[in-house]
Amino acid sequence: MEREEALKKAYEWGKEVGKSVAETAKTIPEITSPEEAYANYEEGEVQSADYANAVLPELRRLAGCKDTGAGTYTVCSDEQIDLYHELIDKYWEGVYDGIVENWEKK
Repeated sequence: MEREEALKKAYEWGKEVGKSVAETAKTIPEITSPEEAYANYEEGEVQSADYANAVLPELRRLAGCKDTGAGTYTVCSDEQIDLYHELIDKYWEGVYDGIVENWEKK
């Protein structure tokens, strides 16, 4: 997969997640802004098993890393690791944008 295509996929995936986060945040009275919704989600998500076992391996796969059979895609070149870090940033940028674009606190 080409670099730009991988970055776009990571961003769009994050944006879909952000949309879901915004919908959930609407039901939590203590969350009053998109920034709070993002911070609240990010804080819990980066420590979650889902993030470690689903999100990060998928981003490594998008970076072109190879899988040893465990579904973790941990065999990466230096170039792939650099792209992986860009993909993480792009994913979180999408999450934030998805929250902002779907923010309608009543």
